[in-house]
Amino acid sequence: FWCFHPVQGVSLSNEQIQVDYVRYPKLNLNELAKETDDVSAESDAGRIHRATLNLAAGTLSSEELWDQGCEFPRVHPDREGGTAERIWTVWGAKEQGIARLDWREGRHRGWVPPSHWRCSEPVPVKRGPEEQDVWALTLIYDGHQQVSGVGVLDGERPEDGPVGVAWFDHAVPETYHGAWVG
Repeated sequence: FWCFHPVQGVSLSNEQIQVDYVRYPKLNLNELAKETDDVSAESDAGRIHRATLNLAAGTLSSEELWDQGCEFPRVHPDREGGTAERIWTVWGAKEQGIARLDWREGRHRGWVPPSHWRCSEPVPVKRGPEEQDVWALTLIYDGHQQVSGVGVLDGERPEDGPVGVAWFDHAVPETYHGAWVG
């Protein structure tokens, strides 16, 4: 398998480490980059997995946590380097929506934009003390207008889509790995 992006990791003991990550069945960058209607694009998509590394035994076990294609996972800024109950991610091999995965609730909430919009990695921005109290920012490219903007999703209701978009007067190339500095 192949992994581009880990989500989070935690030491379970002196001998075990748990890591959540996006796992691809194989490294096939040429196929991942293609614009295609072929169903295989979804089967080659990355999915969130949880790996347990047993250092004493020298083993790794991994289980799939979500059966949807996704990439560029993020957690609440206060949960980075620890454990989070919610993960934000770009969702779907083709739709490029934004999803929030809730491990405790065992479900996801997501928004799929209009087909002429493309979204980049969601960046959770703290707005209150609790993990669920965030805004999720995403760079949006509008292919019809050929402009970009920053979309703001309510962390509690991401399925409603942006509560607002600050549109630029020009296009910004699709980008990844943003950060928010308050």
